Amino acid sequence: MSTQNANNVAITGGSITGITDLAVADGGTGRSTLTANAVLTGNGTSGINSVSPGATGNLLVSNGTTWTAATLASSGVKLGLGITGETYNDVTGSRAYGSTYTNNYAYPIQVSSYTNYTNGSPSCQAYVNGSRIAWWQWQFNGAGAIGGVIFIVPPGATYSISGNGSLQSWWELY
Repeated sequence: MSTQNANNVAITGGSITGITDLAVADGGTGRSTLTANAVLTGNGTSGINSVSPGATGNLLVSNGTTWTAATLASSGVKLGLGITGETYNDVTGSRAYGSTYTNNYAYPIQVSSYTNYTNGSPSCQAYVNGSRIAWWQWQFNGAGAIGGVIFIVPPGATYSISGNGSLQSWWELY
């Protein structure tokens, strides 16, 4: 077989034969076929990858290194409170008024807590990143009251609750 070189060749129709997959370094994809209905992703200097949808309801999800097709439930991705199966968790036994905690999840959580106080004016105050964002207080001179706060904590934020009564309940939605 003889070797031929060509410069500035215009191809106006037909097909080219005898050429293998055009390498990425030469402006090609490194592949001879592409998967139908797949999303194409770069692969550095290697041939492109494809991610097939897989099943109805799948999303394109990053695992930090590559892309996959996964459902919300199996991927661990949280889009927002109440959308992807979060549940209320009773964390009363591991929480205390005046202590600071951190939302280590990659998504927001909701906190709900209440106090009771049998003398004077009960109060409950919620803080996120040191700023008071919710405050409940009952001003009276009676037999006591029960009240609380409900608030959202962004990912990575610190949060705490202070109160002058006893902690009755602390629930977190995550």
